Amino acid sequence: LLLANDALAQANLSKNKRSIGNAMNAMGWIMMHKGFLDSAVINLETAHQLFSEAGIPDDIARSCINIAEVYTKQSNISTAIKYLMKGDSICVKTNNKPFLTNIWRQLGIVYREAKDYNKSADYFKRAMSGFMELQDYVKYVATGTSVSILYRNLKLPDTALAVLNRCLAIAKEKGMVPYQVAMLEEHKAESYFQLQKFEDALNHYTRAYQIFVELNNKADVAFESFTVGKTLVRLNRYAEAEKYLFQSYSLSDTLKITNY
Repeated sequence: LLLANDALAQANLSKNKRSIGNAMNAMGWIMMHKGFLDSAVINLETAHQLFSEAGIPDDIARSCINIAEVYTKQSNISTAIKYLMKGDSICVKTNNKPFLTNIWRQLGIVYREAKDYNKSADYFKRAMSGFMELQDYVKYVATGTSVSILYRNLKLPDTALAVLNRCLAIAKEKGMVPYQVAMLEEHKAESYFQLQKFEDALNHYTRAYQIFVELNNKADVAFESFTVGKTLVRLNRYAEAEKYLFQSYSLSDTLKITNY
């Protein structure tokens, strides 16, 4: 956040709309991850306006994707779709396939949250095919985790696990960073939790937790502490659960994370 503030101060001195827009976009992204969604919207909307005034299509499309993600988190589905369709229109005209494929991924998420599972599945299918064609395996795997959530919403955790296992194999084959592996482990755990296979869930939550600890990613450690704790409760291991849940509470309070 301090770096983003410094970047904004420098950009304001330059009076360059694109530079100010990039700084506001970074501020908005940080606010979103800290759970301050209203502040995130203000910064990202400002960035979008500045990019629009600067007239650079890729920047406008990128800001549409970012704003839509925040509105999705706020369950403001209609506004999220409005921005994504605007981004879609821009990317079709500029033939920006990476951005267009990312918009399809985000539309899959939006329609999943709106419980329009047919449209969600269609956009996710387009996105995964697109990322594979682009050989963007990082986003392919990220989309796979989103698809796994769709299947869990449909009460199909076994299918979610099949998708995640395929993504995990690709992640290991392509030597992806530990963070991505940890996210896959977390979603595998969520699928096992839905199956009420709590020992398996604990195994995968713990793997994710250990990776986040090694990375010193405190926000993810806070969440993973919660997931490990809730699983230990289901296994009647209350003393261990208490330790992890207190750790989650302490970290969340320190980091001012309001999400959970």
